[in-house]
Amino acid sequence: MRRPLAISALGLVVMLWAGALVAAPVSGASHLSAAVYAAGSVVCHQRADRSFQLGNAQLPVCARCTGLYAGAIAGVFGWAVIAGVRARPTQRAERLTGWPRLRGALVVIATPTLITVVTASAGIWDPANAARALLAVPLGAVITGVVVAVAAGDLR
Repeated sequence: MRRPLAISALGLVVMLWAGALVAAPVSGASHLSAAVYAAGSVVCHQRADRSFQLGNAQLPVCARCTGLYAGAIAGVFGWAVIAGVRARPTQRAERLTGWPRLRGALVVIATPTLITVVTASAGIWDPANAARALLAVPLGAVITGVVVAVAAGDLR
């Protein structure tokens, strides 16, 4: 029973957080909105020029973080599809959780995001917000997939 509960709970948390990120700018000056912006400030620089706008309001996190959280949704649901939500993971999931393969995948998937961070810091290439977000989606998906696999007991 641990696996289905872990996968469902993480799916719920990720969906609630993603929903809160979209709801905060449109809900106006509420306590919930203020809490979401405050939580976002803990993990994100929240620079206006690097953030998406919804209506006339800035999202609580930057474009790259938005991409990471969008990827997180894909990661939770992707792991649920790959490994299933029954008491035992599928054989396909057991093959994917081999540590050397997983470590290599993390390096490959992190590379586009790392390149945008390094090139922007060096003043070589500063991609637009849409590129920052899109290049962060795979990283968010894989990292969240790993977190779900660990929480479900599929990866030790």
